[in-house]
Amino acid sequence: MINPKQLFGMNHTRKYWYYNINQEQQWNNYSFFPSVHDLHQLELVKQQEQQLLFIAEPEDTLFFRHQPEEEFMDYLSEEGVNIPKILPWGDVHRIAFKDTDPSLLIPYIVSEELSSYHSDKSSIKLFGSDINLIKRINNKFETRRLAESHGFQVTKGFFCNSSEALRCAYKNLRDQGFKNMVIKIPYGSSGKGLKVIDSEKSLEMIIGFISRRNHSFELLLEGWHPVRNNLNCQLWIDREKVLVLAITEQKIDANGMYLGTNFTPRHDSGIIQQYSDEILRLGSILRDLGYNGLCGVDSIIGEDDILYPIIEINARFTQVTYILPMVDYLSHDYSYVISSFINLGSEHRYRFNEVYTMLKQRLRPDTSNHFLIYTFASYTIPDDNKTIYRIFILFYGNNQEKIQCMMDCLHKLHGTQIHPDEVQ
Repeated sequence: MINPKQLFGMNHTRKYWYYNINQEQQWNNYSFFPSVHDLHQLELVKQQEQQLLFIAEPEDTLFFRHQPEEEFMDYLSEEGVNIPKILPWGDVHRIAFKDTDPSLLIPYIVSEELSSYHSDKSSIKLFGSDINLIKRINNKFETRRLAESHGFQVTKGFFCNSSEALRCAYKNLRDQGFKNMVIKIPYGSSGKGLKVIDSEKSLEMIIGFISRRNHSFELLLEGWHPVRNNLNCQLWIDREKVLVLAITEQKIDANGMYLGTNFTPRHDSGIIQQYSDEILRLGSILRDLGYNGLCGVDSIIGEDDILYPIIEINARFTQVTYILPMVDYLSHDYSYVISSFINLGSEHRYRFNEVYTMLKQRLRPDTSNHFLIYTFASYTIPDDNKTIYRIFILFYGNNQEKIQCMMDCLHKLHGTQIHPDEVQ
């Protein structure tokens, strides 16, 4: 594992961090799937900007949409996190782009807005690559075509540009033994850019939805391979080198939603060597295309032990990237480091310390197995007394059974309401 802190901004006097998450969803030209936009949950997602606290240096500046609770910031300070300067989200153009000293703006993802604003600014450098290349690499269709053209092992799948093509591809994959399939659109993360198809009925529902809205389209239908391991690699690419920062194992649910990360997975050395070789080959290809920056590459090992190294490329930061410095620090003393998260609700808004006390009582850490809350997001619904929470937790210790026990207790809390008796 390589701590990415040491790779940033060696020649820049100031670094600015900017968490413009959900940019990719805006790049889709059409609505392909029925969806309900939960604006309340989106407010929680925005607060995942708190993860910048773990990668920034004390002298850096962060631009936040939401000021974290003071109790949470005090807790992080007690845990050894050095808190940088935090400024309001809207100040990025007023401050960062007017800095006359050599500076570096580091966004979650390079966007058209940042590229256009930055184009004539000589003093500040925008971390990342050309916006058109970033959009190309993040495009799931282009990712598959790139993998195919360079001889990587790819999952079974077909590009479809008509309802009949979708039906034919579905039948073909069923004949090959696939029970479930997935329709992919060009952009989207954490399950937003795909739809699982588990029957002919569900396929026809999607075809009906698409046909009523789009006269022409292109979609990717892939077989849902039975998976033994969901791997992720954090890749650093610049003009001089390609580095594997970390190889982790993701926890993914049946609909492709991200649930957490095992930062200390145990795998056969042979498969890890094969995986590293393929990922470094991919990194060299991306560098030859002109890419420079960070990439998160999602991969799978099937139940048949076949490695599929390129399922998706995220040409941007990921949640894993931001907390790698903390994970790197902990992994020197602890054999198991695993992240997870829960959503909670309450009829009353509780402060951080109250929720933290409740979690300690439920999870029962001991002297050698611990947990760290690294994101505490809360949102009180307007015109309603209800508050919702999204809490990201890093478990670390040397007893695998105890770590798993704490994680099981956490998962039992997911989606529940906080009882007043537990926080008094």
